[in-house]
Amino acid sequence: MPQPSKLPKGVRVVRRILTLPAAIAVAAYLLLSDLVGPVLAPVIRWLAGLRLFVRLRSVLEVLTPYQALVVLAVPFLILEPLKLLALVVIARGHVVTGTAGLVGLHGLSLLSTERLFAVVKPKLLTIAWFAYLWGYVVLIRDHLIRSVRSSRIWALVLDARRIAAVAGNRVLTFMGFAR
Repeated sequence: MPQPSKLPKGVRVVRRILTLPAAIAVAAYLLLSDLVGPVLAPVIRWLAGLRLFVRLRSVLEVLTPYQALVVLAVPFLILEPLKLLALVVIARGHVVTGTAGLVGLHGLSLLSTERLFAVVKPKLLTIAWFAYLWGYVVLIRDHLIRSVRSSRIWALVLDARRIAAVAGNRVLTFMGFAR
């Protein structure tokens, strides 16, 4: 594959236009994760210590790889389309409602799909086709993340993350989730 700088100018322009939506999506995801993640981390740790979730984890750990895949699919198939719906709500002019929905759904996703994936991922990686595809997903994700994090706007994202972490910790301390 030729180096990007050696490609004809027209190809570089088309490539940039085609990768722009992916870069925007990754930047939005990173921003949301960096803003919501630090706020939810103490809640996730607290929930993980509850007896119900300790038992649930032990049940998940004995599933077969394909059973784990089905269990993972359920919250993913429910929450991810709802996130797209929240974007449609934003696009139709209901910015506050759509944004609140998107943030709430992202939080639910962190508390369910992503935590569930963290538990069942070792099982899933024993499925050859899944491990193969996951390798490509990780390569693409890492490339997009490096691209976004090397951009000028990322410094603003980091500032917003610091502010959100401080505010979130104060709220959680007030609510009794953190000390």
